[in-house]
Amino acid sequence: MGNRKNMPSKKKIFKYWAEKKPEITSKHVDQSENTCFACGREQVDRAHIIPHCKSGDDSVENLHLICRYCHGFQEGLFNTIGEGAYYHWIINEEFWLSKVERHLVSFYKTLNEEEIRDLENKFKARIVK
Repeated sequence: MGNRKNMPSKKKIFKYWAEKKPEITSKHVDQSENTCFACGREQVDRAHIIPHCKSGDDSVENLHLICRYCHGFQEGLFNTIGEGAYYHWIINEEFWLSKVERHLVSFYKTLNEEEIRDLENKFKARIVK
């Protein structure tokens, strides 16, 4: 498992993808190293494209900047369809979302970090019951 301290910075990841695939880093207004590559939401994390369990590493080529919602969606997508679908999704995120999911994403984008954690905890509590 990689050490987060040794992972490339968000700025370095953004710069790499801006040069390699500008269609990923320029699809949202004011996109920066703090903006989700898929949906445009702020408050992003460095996320692996190919997970460690599938031999992915911590190189800049294997990292994207995505929010929590998209990170969960992306993991399922990669594990079921593969890497090619992942790139198609990150560029055409709207194509992959159903109408209900689009409404949820719009709502999710209005929340701050504390509200997101609160909502996640409420969902977890209901699932456990």
